[in-house]
Amino acid sequence: MTSTIRDSLNGRDDPLAGRFPGSASVAEPTAFLVERGMAADAARERIPRACVSGAAELLSRPLVAVRQAGARPRSFAVARWQAARGSIVTSLRHEGIRIDEPEGRALPAAADGTRDREALAATLGGRPDARQVVDRFLARFADTGLIEA
Repeated sequence: MTSTIRDSLNGRDDPLAGRFPGSASVAEPTAFLVERGMAADAARERIPRACVSGAAELLSRPLVAVRQAGARPRSFAVARWQAARGSIVTSLRHEGIRIDEPEGRALPAAADGTRDREALAATLGGRPDARQVVDRFLARFADTGLIEA
């Protein structure tokens, strides 16, 4: 939906772009376009067109992915299991995410919602830059849809 809305507004800011990797209901982009002068019927027609063009995906329910990891980050359960076994994990958007770095693969398993960032840093074996490593990977994981909370 993002590029379709952006095209409809001739390049004006798109408030839905900040939702990625999460999702928005169909009503949100429709209301956004109507508020900016598009007829309601035309706005509703944009949604299926966006799906056909690949600019949007229809989902059966909202994604629970967050843009920023919380105080006790929780990575997607499937990704926690996969990270312990290899370098490709599945995001909440059902996309494969490669994590080549060993410390990066250790974090999804540890980020189970029970540890804060300091406790996650401790799982990296006393590295002096452990907190920065945790922050960097959590930001990357949030950007790619691996973090639920």
